[in-house]
Amino acid sequence: MPSAGSLVFLFPRLAGALLVRPNIVRTESFPAPAVPKIPPPQEPHAIPPESAPDDGGAPGHANGPATPPQPGGFHNWAWWLGVVAVLIAFDHAVKLWAVSELAPRLFDPTLPDSIPIIPGLFRLTYAENTGAAFSLLDGRVGFLAIVSAVATIALTYWWTRIPKEESLGRAGVALVLAGTVGNLIDRAFRGFVVDMFDAYYRGYSWPVFNVADSLICVGVGILILRTLQGKI
Repeated sequence: MPSAGSLVFLFPRLAGALLVRPNIVRTESFPAPAVPKIPPPQEPHAIPPESAPDDGGAPGHANGPATPPQPGGFHNWAWWLGVVAVLIAFDHAVKLWAVSELAPRLFDPTLPDSIPIIPGLFRLTYAENTGAAFSLLDGRVGFLAIVSAVATIALTYWWTRIPKEESLGRAGVALVLAGTVGNLIDRAFRGFVVDMFDAYYRGYSWPVFNVADSLICVGVGILILRTLQGKI
């Protein structure tokens, strides 16, 4: 049996052997997780026209024929009739004023015949026109009355044939219709058309005209423009 002195001598060595251990490094290797391969994005292939699906030419489809505009008929007719009525009323209100204020000047030597508005360019002068607009076809009141009546019917029919989406074209017909009816009323009840707008420059003078003539000219201009644009 070892003695106590030998145990004391051996104890530190035994403790050092127990406490000091060599470092053990585990070198086991594990396989890396597999990373899925993502294919690069590919551009979509365009479908050639001959292989594009056919929908049978459905209206409104890119492959089908475009649907032509449909006639507007009497769509919103009450509103347009009100517009025409207001324009006719305005035309005759101006004519009544001309009869009461401008006509007496022709028989009163103390008053000038005209009221200048823009000196040298524009004035108000009373005139009685037995012809068409701007004094054309002078003296043919009956013939012009019949032409105006036929034109009123034709314009109304044309207005119904213009698509309801084409508001500008419909407005053009409404202006021409209002001017035509305004002068037709004068021819039917007076036997002549009252004119009052007198444009002139130096020795040149444009035929005296009225509100109805102006409406016809503006309306015809709109219709020509929209026709050239392929809208009506």
